[in-house]
Amino acid sequence: MKILIKFPHEPQQLIALICFLVFIIPNNSVSQTTQEGILNIGFTQTIHSSILNEKRTIWIHIPEAYSDSEEAYPVVYLLDGNTHFKSVVGMIEALSSKNNSIIPKLIVVGILNTDRLRDLTPKHGNKENGPNTSGGGETFMAFMQKELIPFIDKTYPTKPYRLFIGHSLGGLTVINTMLKRPEIFNSYIALDPSLWWSDSATLQEAKMILNNKKLSNETLYVAIANTMTTNMTLKNVVQDTSKQTQHIRDILEFSTQVVPKSTSELEFKYQYYPNEGHSSLPLIATYDALRYIFLWYDLDKTYIPLIINPKINETTLIKTLTDHYEIVSSKLGYTVLPPESLVNQFGYGCLRRKLFDKAEVFFKLNVKNYPNKSNVFDSLGDFYSEVGEIDKAIIAFKKAINTGKGNRYSKDKLNALLAKADRP
Repeated sequence: MKILIKFPHEPQQLIALICFLVFIIPNNSVSQTTQEGILNIGFTQTIHSSILNEKRTIWIHIPEAYSDSEEAYPVVYLLDGNTHFKSVVGMIEALSSKNNSIIPKLIVVGILNTDRLRDLTPKHGNKENGPNTSGGGETFMAFMQKELIPFIDKTYPTKPYRLFIGHSLGGLTVINTMLKRPEIFNSYIALDPSLWWSDSATLQEAKMILNNKKLSNETLYVAIANTMTTNMTLKNVVQDTSKQTQHIRDILEFSTQVVPKSTSELEFKYQYYPNEGHSSLPLIATYDALRYIFLWYDLDKTYIPLIINPKINETTLIKTLTDHYEIVSSKLGYTVLPPESLVNQFGYGCLRRKLFDKAEVFFKLNVKNYPNKSNVFDSLGDFYSEVGEIDKAIIAFKKAINTGKGNRYSKDKLNALLAKADRP
């Protein structure tokens, strides 16, 4: 079963940096379009859980690769998937687009609920109305760790970096998971978490755990909605003792006291959203959280001016670029090379500006990093053609034809060169 969204109007292309316009090659393709006016953003999968003794439905989004070099991706596990899947996928697609690569492209796994109260509460709690099945959170996390994640890793092209997102009781689950099973995920987004649940049990546990466990490799972003009653402020709400304010008071205590004063070394940020309520918070806060968590991923905006600066030589340019992706590799836990498409854009941008020495080093860097890709040789052939080194251009186009998938464009370019040079 496919998940489809109808768009009544053609969406505008997101452009991240005005200065990129001189470098970027236009991309007119429409990703994952199945028919006129319909965009496919994911599909459903049903798996049987022996731990939960039931079938579970998940919604999955796999990003479209821009090149053959992009073969696998980090994974976002999203609680309350049926509520947040579409917005989260949209944000990730926008932030990781070819011309706006602020975060890495990510697989999104939206987990749909069967018994939300059971799965998203780590401890039993009082519930005045209706059946009380709460307290199954540890079993649910065992399902995720032992069944769901191994299934996703086996079935889809994943990389060993995982992000966990949850709202309300889902946010409570996110924090509890970070405290109890930090080995499962690398980063966490807790959106207005219900730390008040079961007499603030998780909040109390955090005070002990965060002073007895090192979490220096973990990142947590906590978003706080404005759930205060009228005439209350962040300054006076902490003095209140009513049940109506316990929700925000517990989050504030966790964010301003428990985490900062702990010895956990957790990489942490919290943000209060005065204009957002509990339900409206997730959209804007998830965007901010993704930007924070992947702050180190985006190539520094000063890099573009470096390229056209005549005082900056080719060696410095390549070192700056490769150093950045060494940091990215360290953060993600696996090797990330400078993206072929990005480096190609830099090369063609330099070529158009007649910065030939710089263009050459970018095209050759791609040949070094992606020797099995036809396109890198095709681009190198374009460079040699432009600078009049016809023999080298011919060699490059022949390699493009014989490497990877090859392409008819390289054949056309080669034939034109051979005809012009009057060669067989």
